[in-house]
Amino acid sequence: MGLLKSRFSGLALIVSILTLGSSFAADFGTSSGGGAGDSKASGQTNKIQIKRNAAAQPPTKKLGKRKSAPAKNLNSENTGSSSQANPDETPTSLSPANSSYSSGSPSSTSTLPGLTAGTSTSVSPENKKVPALERLRVGLLFEFYGPSVTDPFSGYQPDTTSGYSQGNDAQDLDTTFIIGYRASSNITLTLNPMFSTHGQSADGTAKAGGFRFNENYSGARITFGKFLKVGKFTWNGDLRVSPGGMGQATKERGVYFRNGENFMYSLTPRVNLAMYNTYRYYNWSAAALAAKSTLVDHRFTLSPAIEYQFSDWAIGSFSFNMDLRHQQISGDLLHQPSYFELGGLIDISKRFNLNPYIDIYPQRANVEAWQFGANLAVNIL
Repeated sequence: MGLLKSRFSGLALIVSILTLGSSFAADFGTSSGGGAGDSKASGQTNKIQIKRNAAAQPPTKKLGKRKSAPAKNLNSENTGSSSQANPDETPTSLSPANSSYSSGSPSSTSTLPGLTAGTSTSVSPENKKVPALERLRVGLLFEFYGPSVTDPFSGYQPDTTSGYSQGNDAQDLDTTFIIGYRASSNITLTLNPMFSTHGQSADGTAKAGGFRFNENYSGARITFGKFLKVGKFTWNGDLRVSPGGMGQATKERGVYFRNGENFMYSLTPRVNLAMYNTYRYYNWSAAALAAKSTLVDHRFTLSPAIEYQFSDWAIGSFSFNMDLRHQQISGDLLHQPSYFELGGLIDISKRFNLNPYIDIYPQRANVEAWQFGANLAVNIL
């Protein structure tokens, strides 16, 4: 997902930052498509977006938020409501998709990575040899899936299906460690162990957990600062892989694969148009499918957005998030309820970037169903 600089100048940096963002984003990559994003498939009911692009992508996110599984956000790595449930991506509830997954900041060149026949072989500034120690990347990404905007101290996430301010899912805080190596000016490799902290669900089925290892979304990631950059258009993204069998929650799930693709166009010096998309694949065992016939094997999220740079340190964003899921056994393609996200990116300092957001569900006019969330990216190295 991504890595951020303390000051972004112009829309080019906005593009970097927003993708699930800046040079830090390119290294850690927040995810592509918003994010971002990814979502947890817990069968719960609500979540956030721009963010998650994130989960695997530290200080690099697109404006917005994340969680959404049956109830999470398109931008974050989790797509269900909290990290309490397993990622079975079962569309049991009408909740938003996962979100944005920016994949890293765009590079300065306007062609595909690599040497082009006939070009000069002289060393450009971005290809100069960099000491190995300076290539190391270390960071933290905190993703908070919070309460209804009308009931901030409830301890629960809102129920976007019924429209009530208190749903079944407890509020959730995910902490992702980013440890990586910048292989080149365009490619960064990272390991992203995730830990989740949450209270007990209202019905008691999901027990409280204090900073427990989340094997569902821990894994490896490769972030591309750019696939293509031509004029005002930039295309970048990332790839994430989480192996199965790392714990009880994934013993019957094989490899979990996620690809984020970010398309951005600088309309004016302050306005940026973007499309953050993600594709996820879940490899379930025969035993898992026999026990639950509604498991999802393919998932797609689309998140068109418009972003505005208010100043060198503040950016605002408004996005529309869609989530499509394919059930492996029935072959049905299900559309999860879409939602709007109003978010922002605040460059607090060289090492800290804050991404607050509010998810708005048009299927429920009730303001109680609107959810608040926030992501904090910390750049250590």
